[in-house]
Amino acid sequence: MSKLKEIGEVLAVEPNGARVKILESEGCKTCSFRDGCILKRKGEWIITATNPVGATTGERVEISINSMAYLGAGAILFILPVFLLVAFYLIGKALFNGAFAVAVGFVGLIAGTGIAYYFGRGKGADRFRYRIEEIIPESVDP
Repeated sequence: MSKLKEIGEVLAVEPNGARVKILESEGCKTCSFRDGCILKRKGEWIITATNPVGATTGERVEISINSMAYLGAGAILFILPVFLLVAFYLIGKALFNGAFAVAVGFVGLIAGTGIAYYFGRGKGADRFRYRIEEIIPESVDP
């Protein structure tokens, strides 16, 4: 199972994990969108990661996320609401007139967004989150 790995700095330790500022992504070096990267333009990329190693504020850490979980989170976040919008619209169209079918479609969109929110914040959300794998020791200059 492949993992996406990043290097970051812990900004704050919170009850649900640690806020980590990504310093440079492993994939940044080879990304074809490197020059136009929205994250690079923004100047920083801050995420919340689980903290099983007990990292503290200011430490450099290696974080990772399962690549399949990363793709799954994207599918749940973007594809599911649109799929439910279309499915509910088609059901509404089969049962009611055009205007009401659109309203039923939006109910599907709201339901899909709610489900995505639940997976992002509810039980089992940790599998879709970054995880601090190790604390990177500071190099000692001779």
